[in-house]
Amino acid sequence: MDKKFLKEQFQSPESIGIYFGNLRGEPVLGSDNVSATKYLSSGDDIADSVKCACFVANKLKGEAEVYGFFRGDNPIVSNPNVTDENQHYFAVVDKRFIVDLWIFHNKGENELVYDLQDSNDKTEIITRYGNPRLWSWLGHDGIVSPYSQSYPLEKRIEFVRREKTNEISVEYS
Repeated sequence: MDKKFLKEQFQSPESIGIYFGNLRGEPVLGSDNVSATKYLSSGDDIADSVKCACFVANKLKGEAEVYGFFRGDNPIVSNPNVTDENQHYFAVVDKRFIVDLWIFHNKGENELVYDLQDSNDKTEIITRYGNPRLWSWLGHDGIVSPYSQSYPLEKRIEFVRREKTNEISVEYS
């Protein structure tokens, strides 16, 4: 899996089945959609970052996990599209690619997919998502805080310094 594939899967409104609906999620057409809400093909409101992240994880079963954070817990996040929200969730695919439907389809950001192993994406990742050590993980039983003893070690994502290159990289423990 790569960035190109993920963009093809999630970038266009058609690829994720976006439609306009009333408050019950029922589709509305034509001039009726003036006050309508945008929904994902799953029937979930696209304005909810948790629902967007879960949509990606469900579409890529077994290859994606949902992570997120509360704004106050991740102070290095500086992107106003994220800092204006109380919390923000996104999918991480293959422990490598951040796929953020919410920020792309709701806030007009130019990028949908970020590569945790691409040094060109690192500044943007830190601006939007902050420190991975501060990301909560959404498991089957709910949101697990990064400070919780029940946070699975295999789900943790870390920034580490490599001695030889002095380059920051992402590694999983």
